[in-house]
Amino acid sequence: MRRVLVIGAGAAGLAAARPLAAKGWAVTVLEAGSSVGGRLAQAEACGAGGDAVRFDPLGTFVSTADRHVLALLAELDASARIVALGPGGLAQTYRGRAASVDASSRLGVARIPGVRNLDALRLVRLDRLLGRYRKHLDVDAPERGAPLDDRCLRDFATLYFGRSVAERWVGPFATVGTGNRADDASRLLFLLRATSHRAASLATLQGGIGRLLVDAAAGLDVRLGARATAIAPLADGGFEVAFETAEGSGSAPADAVVLAVAAGAARELGAGILATAETDFLSGVRYAPGLALALGFEHRPFEAPRRIQVPQVDAWPLDSVSLLPGGATEGLPDEGGLAVALASPDWAERHIDVADDVVGKDLAGVLARLVPGARHGAAFTHIHRQSAWMPRFDAGHFRALADFRRVNGDQRREGRRLYLAGDYLAGPWLDSALGSGGRAARELAADLSG
Repeated sequence: MRRVLVIGAGAAGLAAARPLAAKGWAVTVLEAGSSVGGRLAQAEACGAGGDAVRFDPLGTFVSTADRHVLALLAELDASARIVALGPGGLAQTYRGRAASVDASSRLGVARIPGVRNLDALRLVRLDRLLGRYRKHLDVDAPERGAPLDDRCLRDFATLYFGRSVAERWVGPFATVGTGNRADDASRLLFLLRATSHRAASLATLQGGIGRLLVDAAAGLDVRLGARATAIAPLADGGFEVAFETAEGSGSAPADAVVLAVAAGAARELGAGILATAETDFLSGVRYAPGLALALGFEHRPFEAPRRIQVPQVDAWPLDSVSLLPGGATEGLPDEGGLAVALASPDWAERHIDVADDVVGKDLAGVLARLVPGARHGAAFTHIHRQSAWMPRFDAGHFRALADFRRVNGDQRREGRRLYLAGDYLAGPWLDSALGSGGRAARELAADLSG
């Protein structure tokens, strides 16, 4: 029986472990933390009645075009959990107010507040561009787009579609909720998203994304609180993985290992095994901090699920506001809800170490401008912060990724059975992380079966 160790029980690690375990192989997942989910793990707070409330602390939405999310829901016989947002579910700020937008068509983009009519007319270029670049655009193998990774998103969009479209649609469409900046992000980030998600709708998940990942881990051999410390090659081509737990140190052999951790941790664990070009790439991966205020309500001060996105040109403290119904939060009644104010990348970077009471006061003040009533009546308040939250896909990242993939492929052909998975290899979205884990599993299975 094949033995596989997956290090990391985030979305990518679970997506790698599930198909390998389904083959009947002995798969063990080592997770340093106390819960599964990685950056999307559930947070917990005490509700008004003293009961535990579990929720997505960053208010993450999914999309009706997220193929890997939909496939995972189908595997779990839980497709009914996904609920697409109806009309008005997406809003955007302009001159201090939030207005509903529908950017799934050129006409919808033209109606976004702040978009100039002459700029909107230039959107006819988008379909031609996507057709011209089609051979380079593969969301499951984004390194194929390396030839297009030559300029930042804002410059590209301003050149082709005009400044107002760049600031009011292209930037928010590609960067909201990702920690990336339109001034720095590669234009390829937008092109990949546009080719797969342009006509999609936002959606919520009953129970939330954290709950989905908990359910995805069910039936797997997941060892929480087990921090991998070293990986040593064995004479037979396998590996011995050393780890530490609260009970002490241990080790386990494996025919293959999947590193489904952040780039820095993968570099450290792979020291002495990874090629120099691979470690150089991992050293160059940059992460944006994440900072958010979550307010839970027994009686929500909003009518329906909604995301309010804030274009970075507005220079607000917020990146977005997520308004989620009680059904998307474990422990809240159906009439309850969750409001999450996610800080903008610049504001989060400046305030990542600022005291909770200061952060909470500032974000709550801005949130109240967009959601009247959100300042009062909260059953709980939660500040969530991650110093290394989302990978940045600045211009040049995909070219470096293409070089990494070439070297990685050479190592596989030479018989090395160490695989890497994670959002930094695919894109700053849940669906990308799941796709990266599935890709690692397919490569591993092909190599071991061969």
